[in-house]
Amino acid sequence: MQKNLSRQTYKIFWQHAKRYPFALFVIISGVLLGTLVNLMPALFYKEFFDVLQTAGGPSAAVADELVSILFKILGIFLTSWVIWRVLLFVNNYFQPRVMRDLMDTCFAYLHKHSPSYFHNNFVGSLVKRVNKFSRSFEGIADLITFDFLRVAIDIVAITIVLGFQNVKFAAVLVVWVVILMFLNYVWSMYKLPYDTKRSEQDSKKTGILADSITNHDNIKLFNGYEREKAYFGEATERLRYLNTFTWNLGQYFETFQVLMMFFLEFGMMYLAVILWKDGLLTLGDFVLIQTYVLAIFHKMWNFGRHIRNYYEHMADAKEMTEIFVESHAIVDVKNAKELCVEKGKIVFDSVSFSYNKTRRVIRNFNLTIKPGERIALVGHSGAGKSTIVKLLLRSHDVSSGKIFIDGQKISHVTLESLWQNVSYVP
Repeated sequence: MQKNLSRQTYKIFWQHAKRYPFALFVIISGVLLGTLVNLMPALFYKEFFDVLQTAGGPSAAVADELVSILFKILGIFLTSWVIWRVLLFVNNYFQPRVMRDLMDTCFAYLHKHSPSYFHNNFVGSLVKRVNKFSRSFEGIADLITFDFLRVAIDIVAITIVLGFQNVKFAAVLVVWVVILMFLNYVWSMYKLPYDTKRSEQDSKKTGILADSITNHDNIKLFNGYEREKAYFGEATERLRYLNTFTWNLGQYFETFQVLMMFFLEFGMMYLAVILWKDGLLTLGDFVLIQTYVLAIFHKMWNFGRHIRNYYEHMADAKEMTEIFVESHAIVDVKNAKELCVEKGKIVFDSVSFSYNKTRRVIRNFNLTIKPGERIALVGHSGAGKSTIVKLLLRSHDVSSGKIFIDGQKISHVTLESLWQNVSYVP
């Protein structure tokens, strides 16, 4: 079920993101180019220190060569600056529009659910699901674009460069990255169910708060303050527990990750010393290796946190995706026609209706309301007076029987045309 929801979430996000193909192209190609350009200064710094090592002493020629290398590095920095500025401005155009489209889609789909759906769900919880869905897209898009994609490019490029220095560096780096990523994934999968529970509890807490404020008069008049206070306190305490538990799980892995980084730093530099002793490395190679190792540390340190953030965003998004995958209870039939009212004759023909298929409210109900006729429905509470009106408006569909307006079966006309022709004052 979780995997199906994840696929559905990605499908919804992609359907909205692909509406802006040019922006997508600029962002993806910009990240690719910008990340590669950012790795180039280390190569020139290697050349810089190699020149110093072989110079034999200060001279005008050596100084000119060093200055030339510095200008090349400056040019690379300026190129990187232009690429990332363009990329980020395009992203500022792209993401807010997709988030707006997602919120509009959530609004439109949510309102198509039947009244019973809203009776069975906290209004505050539904509102929070809509808000978290668009924010989840922002978080996931940022992680994929600016973190996961950049990490992949950095690892591949750095592995290739270090492999040219000595294949042993590439082998050590690949093994270390694969082990750390695998452990990150396993730990994140273990943590995911708890992140999902935390997100659900957060929505429940918000729903309780919103409904409590909405019904504040009833809480006061029916002496429910202490009860509601205790109920909300239970929800916040449960959320506190889940927050603490999931945060601690993250800290456990970060503690282990630091040790992994220490071992990589030691292993790479130890190998560099051995190769330098054999005359296979230069001073510039040490600078290059250390720069790239520190870059890998920075990326992989954040990578573990990004994976956890990614699954937290997915857990938030899935709450709204659950609403999308739930079909609307009342929809227009295929080829539904517009309701045409000329006289306004209403007929209930052997209508029966049950709430949730267990509570029978109306059984074999027959009623004809002539054009221009006024009628009153009289009965005790729960007899079905309001239900009859709701069936006429198709707030619920009948369990059996038929309802006609001017000879037109209301289940065969569009809902919008039905509501346009029937006035209701609640």
